Amino acid sequence: MPPNPPTTTPKLLTDERRVIDDVATRFIASPEVTDDRPTVLFLHGFTDSADTWRVVLERYADQGRRAWAVDLPAHGFAGEPRRRCLSAYDAFVRAAVEAVDDGAGVVVVGNSLGGLLALRAAAAEPSSSLRGVVAIGPPGDRLHPALEALPALSPVVQVLLRLPIPHSALQRLAGTLYARIGANASLPDELALGYTSHVSRRQLRRVVRVGGDLFREMQQTRTPVGSIGIPVAILWGSEDAVCPIEGANVFQGLPLTVHRGGAHCPQLLEPDVVLAAVQRLEDDFAAEVAS
Repeated sequence: MPPNPPTTTPKLLTDERRVIDDVATRFIASPEVTDDRPTVLFLHGFTDSADTWRVVLERYADQGRRAWAVDLPAHGFAGEPRRRCLSAYDAFVRAAVEAVDDGAGVVVVGNSLGGLLALRAAAAEPSSSLRGVVAIGPPGDRLHPALEALPALSPVVQVLLRLPIPHSALQRLAGTLYARIGANASLPDELALGYTSHVSRRQLRRVVRVGGDLFREMQQTRTPVGSIGIPVAILWGSEDAVCPIEGANVFQGLPLTVHRGGAHCPQLLEPDVVLAAVQRLEDDFAAEVAS
């Protein structure tokens, strides 16, 4: 069973436990509101969790807009996927979209692995609920060397994680790496805690095991972007160290906005950049419909 989520939740947000596609998981949501705009569903990246979106969700709560973030299988406080393959994650995302749709449709915003899953959802036979997709730094054909090597190193890392590493030391190390690689900066304590709150040796072994299989499959397959028929936007930080922008050519033909000086996880320190990307997608779609 996955560990229990932290009990401390910002006043404006709610935590909910649900079962999505047979996977027990956690949603973080802005409060129920009366709003005719589509709901926004946020998907996090590899080793991350729904907590990465808390600041963005609070921005939407201030606006009175409904938004959700979900722990992907084997991440955060979610259970194991039914199978360790991208198609199992595709099914989970599709079910999550259907679960949060209140009738106005859903815009999916994904970071890193979540961005790739969002694009795959758009490229597949789209759900009637899916209105558009924003992918932030999705894995292209260039990755951080550690991710490139993960399929081969996964068994070794799992063994190392069985060593008696003190829990506090493991959390400090994980938080430091997350800040330096994901944000290219130090993080306020509350943001670092959002990441490290779910970190344990057992949880990391699980996510590394799944990640080895997922990244092996990513290296062997490409998302068929030419078949996407709904509004899509890609946001990419010019200083992304995890998924360097040089790998963006695999998504050629899709609208790409380069965030100058931006890191891999803009939601951490630059949440308004994420909100602006969603707003641009919706404005472009509204203009297209009006014409």
